[in-house]
Amino acid sequence: MNFRILYFVFLAFLFFSCSDDDNDSSVDNPLLNNSYPQEWKLFEMTPSRQDSVISGEDMEWQETYVLNDDDTFIKTRMTDNETLTGGGTFVIVQDGDQTGVSLTYTDSNNPIIGTCSNDNKEYLRMDAEENVLVNNMQVCDGPGLFYNISTK
Repeated sequence: MNFRILYFVFLAFLFFSCSDDDNDSSVDNPLLNNSYPQEWKLFEMTPSRQDSVISGEDMEWQETYVLNDDDTFIKTRMTDNETLTGGGTFVIVQDGDQTGVSLTYTDSNNPIIGTCSNDNKEYLRMDAEENVLVNNMQVCDGPGLFYNISTK
């Protein structure tokens, strides 16, 4: 009889000690759980002050970020007329459930930098529900740019 009680106590302990990863945003976070290099491609944009969504080849430009294992990155933007590149270093930023990438460009005058300020920094936040990176230029009436990780 004591063996059965001990057995049920043991089962109850196992049941309640198992963690619930459903509420842990880092579990399915592609920014944290993929090896480097990571390539993030622009797949959708929302023009400033408009309620429309543009995607694929209809976008004004195509763009990628490549995050390397040595904490460097390269951003490439391709239009019909030109290709722009920029690079520098990055840091993964975690604040509670929020995750993002803080980018610091080597050249502060590069027109590829997507920021609301006049410095060489750019920030992309992880949308945990959609698992996409989102720029922060919408706060200053810039376009909303959405990136998903490339699975080669």
